[in-house]
Amino acid sequence: MFNPAGNCRVEFFFNNPTYVPDQRLEIMKKTLAVLLGTVLTFTGVGFGTGKVFLATEAKADVVDHDGATSAEDHGGGHGGGHGETEAAKDVVIEVGRVMVPIYKARTITYVIAQVGVSMPDNDEASFLRSEAGATEIRNDIIGAMMQLEKSPILNGPSIDSEKLSEHVLSSLEDDYSGIKDVLFLSLTKTETSRG
Repeated sequence: MFNPAGNCRVEFFFNNPTYVPDQRLEIMKKTLAVLLGTVLTFTGVGFGTGKVFLATEAKADVVDHDGATSAEDHGGGHGGGHGETEAAKDVVIEVGRVMVPIYKARTITYVIAQVGVSMPDNDEASFLRSEAGATEIRNDIIGAMMQLEKSPILNGPSIDSEKLSEHVLSSLEDDYSGIKDVLFLSLTKTETSRG
């Protein structure tokens, strides 16, 4: 019901002796402050936790190729020959995620891979650990995978990661002489219909 005087206040509020307009406003302000405080607190905790996990993950990006322990790294393992010491110096550098679209008449297939390269720990490896180096090699890997757009390696029911790795490695050998192997740490294939 409205006040016939043209005032748009509801009559219930005029007749209710316990209603105090400022009381509701104060409750709403306190509720808003508690909610914002909670959101900011959990955002800060999530950000801090993410920083810790990212720092741990960044340290884990460079691992020994064959998972050797530090005793085996220094020839303290079985045999301790020169060939084993050289193999222990190989590192795996995670260069990031690549996505290659394969266009067909009615569908688009996306090949998504998390890629790493195995190589000796040298200046070229240091360059590939940088953002510029990782971006450069990712672009070269995408180019090599795009060459296989019509081949059965990417178009079969499943992707043969061994053949894909061999093809990408042969494409990269001219520009990156130190790379010993291209590793697909994760490899998925998703098909969507063309709209």
